[in-house]
Amino acid sequence: LEDAVGGLRATFDKHGGLSPQACADYLEAEHGIATCTVNPADAELAQYRNQSRYDPDSRTLSFLGNISMSTRRFQIVRLAASLALADAIEAETREAPLVSTEAQGLARRALSSYSAGAVIFPYDAFLETADELRYDTDILRQRFDASFEQVCHRLATLRKPGCEGIPFAFMRADLAGYITKRFPLPQLALPYHGHGCPLWAIYQSFQTPNRIIRQLAAFPDGSRYVMIARAETKRPGAFHEPPVQRAVMLACDALHADRTVYGDGLGRARLPLVRTHPVPAQERRTDRRKSWPKVKNWRYRCFATAGRRRRGGPSTGTGRTGSRGRVHANLDRRRRTAHRRVAELHPDAGG
Repeated sequence: LEDAVGGLRATFDKHGGLSPQACADYLEAEHGIATCTVNPADAELAQYRNQSRYDPDSRTLSFLGNISMSTRRFQIVRLAASLALADAIEAETREAPLVSTEAQGLARRALSSYSAGAVIFPYDAFLETADELRYDTDILRQRFDASFEQVCHRLATLRKPGCEGIPFAFMRADLAGYITKRFPLPQLALPYHGHGCPLWAIYQSFQTPNRIIRQLAAFPDGSRYVMIARAETKRPGAFHEPPVQRAVMLACDALHADRTVYGDGLGRARLPLVRTHPVPAQERRTDRRKSWPKVKNWRYRCFATAGRRRRGGPSTGTGRTGSRGRVHANLDRRRRTAHRRVAELHPDAGG
């Protein structure tokens, strides 16, 4: 796909570049698709995804009036890539072990989004600029006229063999903490679904929207990661429409911190070391106490295990937990221990 987008990018340049208006002109001239803007109060919001909707019958790409220019451009380029690079995307989809039509449809959409990012951020030029600017996402946003999420997403996909960028993990979550997108690292596992560690910077960023939060996190295995996160609010379409917040986080090994602006002054700034522990979804189905290392003073650990029971058959007396009475006795003892630890950590909490 990286090689295939070169011709598509050249076609965009013939129509005036990658400004939102030039992209709309390309879409109408090359594919006969018109673009229009719809008042959010008059639209069926359930039919709009990412504030846009494509109707293949009328060949119209509609946008909600509150969409940002960077998102508008990205959706136009994504649709153009799905049409112009249909053969290349289909070939990649066939190579993947996907059985259901739903999974194949999601793969095509993901590959179309990847192709759109490759058009907006050319690999070699973007990597060279990122190294020159020391991965300063604010300057990269201004240089490529993109959003923070788009820049972070592209940084996490710089994996060409022999020409890699800094290996970044990527995670996106909503205000409830639910993870909506993830790109983990081999050494940094991220939950497949649900929630991550509440001590991570991505959740702290909701307290200060539109500002990058930097964090140095330590894990029980001795590894340390520099995390940056930023929470943004989607512009509401009307006064009575509640704003929607979501946050995006990048994380890299602390060994690469000196290559980024976010590693400047880590020692002199006395940045507090956050002791955390990842909670992958696959570990939630087992007894996590067996997989946790013997480390003291990890404050989150007592909250994570409070009120949880081991797997087994409490109603039938089968499984690893033994009889039903023993299950409840163990559960009550663990609850009392958790409450005592909470009281020691927060003596003024009461109750």
